[in-house]
Amino acid sequence: MGLIIMHNMNVFDAMTEYVDRNHYVDVSDKVPVFLCSIGTHIFNGLNKCGTCPFIPVEGVEGFEIESCILRHDKNPIYTPMSHVADTRLHILMRGMKGSGKSVLIQLFLSPKTGLLSNMANAEIGMGFRTDIGPNSITEAGMFGSVDEEGNIMGRPLAREMCGGFLGFEEFSSITDAGK
Repeated sequence: MGLIIMHNMNVFDAMTEYVDRNHYVDVSDKVPVFLCSIGTHIFNGLNKCGTCPFIPVEGVEGFEIESCILRHDKNPIYTPMSHVADTRLHILMRGMKGSGKSVLIQLFLSPKTGLLSNMANAEIGMGFRTDIGPNSITEAGMFGSVDEEGNIMGRPLAREMCGGFLGFEEFSSITDAGK
């Protein structure tokens, strides 16, 4: 069942109604925080994607993101002190087993079925790339490795997900990648 936002209902109320109607347990109190994080990430993408260095250039080989739904040729919107601001709001959820953390990540970020990637939402402009990161990842797998000239080698997960959303169920996955 898709997410339907009524005309006079704000997104927080619509999402709370959606999780209640679909019997998601122990997530309605976390939905507003998750929605705020999603909103700041979308705004950050809109603010920065006009300056994206990975725009495909005809005749130039290298890594480019062909299907970034945020890509545009507009200037940044928010530039405090003449710098393009990073407006993302990362969240770290902590709680007991069964408190809804994994359910919330699955609800929004499951590839192809999560609310942010669901193809039914693509018709209204919502087909984001989403993924839930692996339980174990290396720094090179996450960010890439660099050759002698400073070029990033391979297709690191962080670049692959540019313009999308990547969540991790275990914080140790991220800290292990940074070692």
